[in-house]
Amino acid sequence: MRRTRLAAAAGTISLGIALSLTGTAHAAPPAPAQTCHDTPSDRPDLKTANCDSQDPVAGGCSADASTVPGFTRSYSWGTIELRWSPSCQTNWTRFTAGYSAVWDISVERQQTKTQKHLRVNNVVNVAGGGQWYTDMVYAPGPAQACTNDVSSDNGACTGYTS
Repeated sequence: MRRTRLAAAAGTISLGIALSLTGTAHAAPPAPAQTCHDTPSDRPDLKTANCDSQDPVAGGCSADASTVPGFTRSYSWGTIELRWSPSCQTNWTRFTAGYSAVWDISVERQQTKTQKHLRVNNVVNVAGGGQWYTDMVYAPGPAQACTNDVSSDNGACTGYTS
C-alpha cells in the first residue's frame, strides 16, 4: 500500500472550513477525474493546475485506470506496471515488491515536440509483497515505468509506450 497521506477535503464546505483526512491512499473512493489535458504541463502559468506529480487516487484519475497492455514486467524481485488513465491522459507506476528493500520507483514522460521530459519518483522502503504507486505524469505520448533496488542490481523499466 502507498504511504499514508494527509489530504485536504475537496469541495465547498458551508462553514468554509477545510477538513483533513488521514488514511491509506486507496481507502477512499476516487474523486471525479480531472481534466489534465486541458492544462498542458509545459505552461508555467498553469503548473499547479495540471496532473504532473499529483496522486492518481486523490485526483480521481485511478477511477478509469488500467495497466497498459504489454507494459507489465515480472521478475523474482517484483512486478512493475505502467498505469494509464484515459480521462486524465496520465501515467504512473505501480510496483509490487518481491522482497523488502529500499526501492527507487519512477514514471517517466518522454520528451516530444509539445512535452518536456519529466521523471517523477519515490525512494521508499517497501515490504515484500507490498505495493507502491508513484504520482502521475501527464503523458498522452510515450511514457515508461521503472523500479530499482537502491542497494543491488535488481531493477528494470517497462520501455516506452509508442
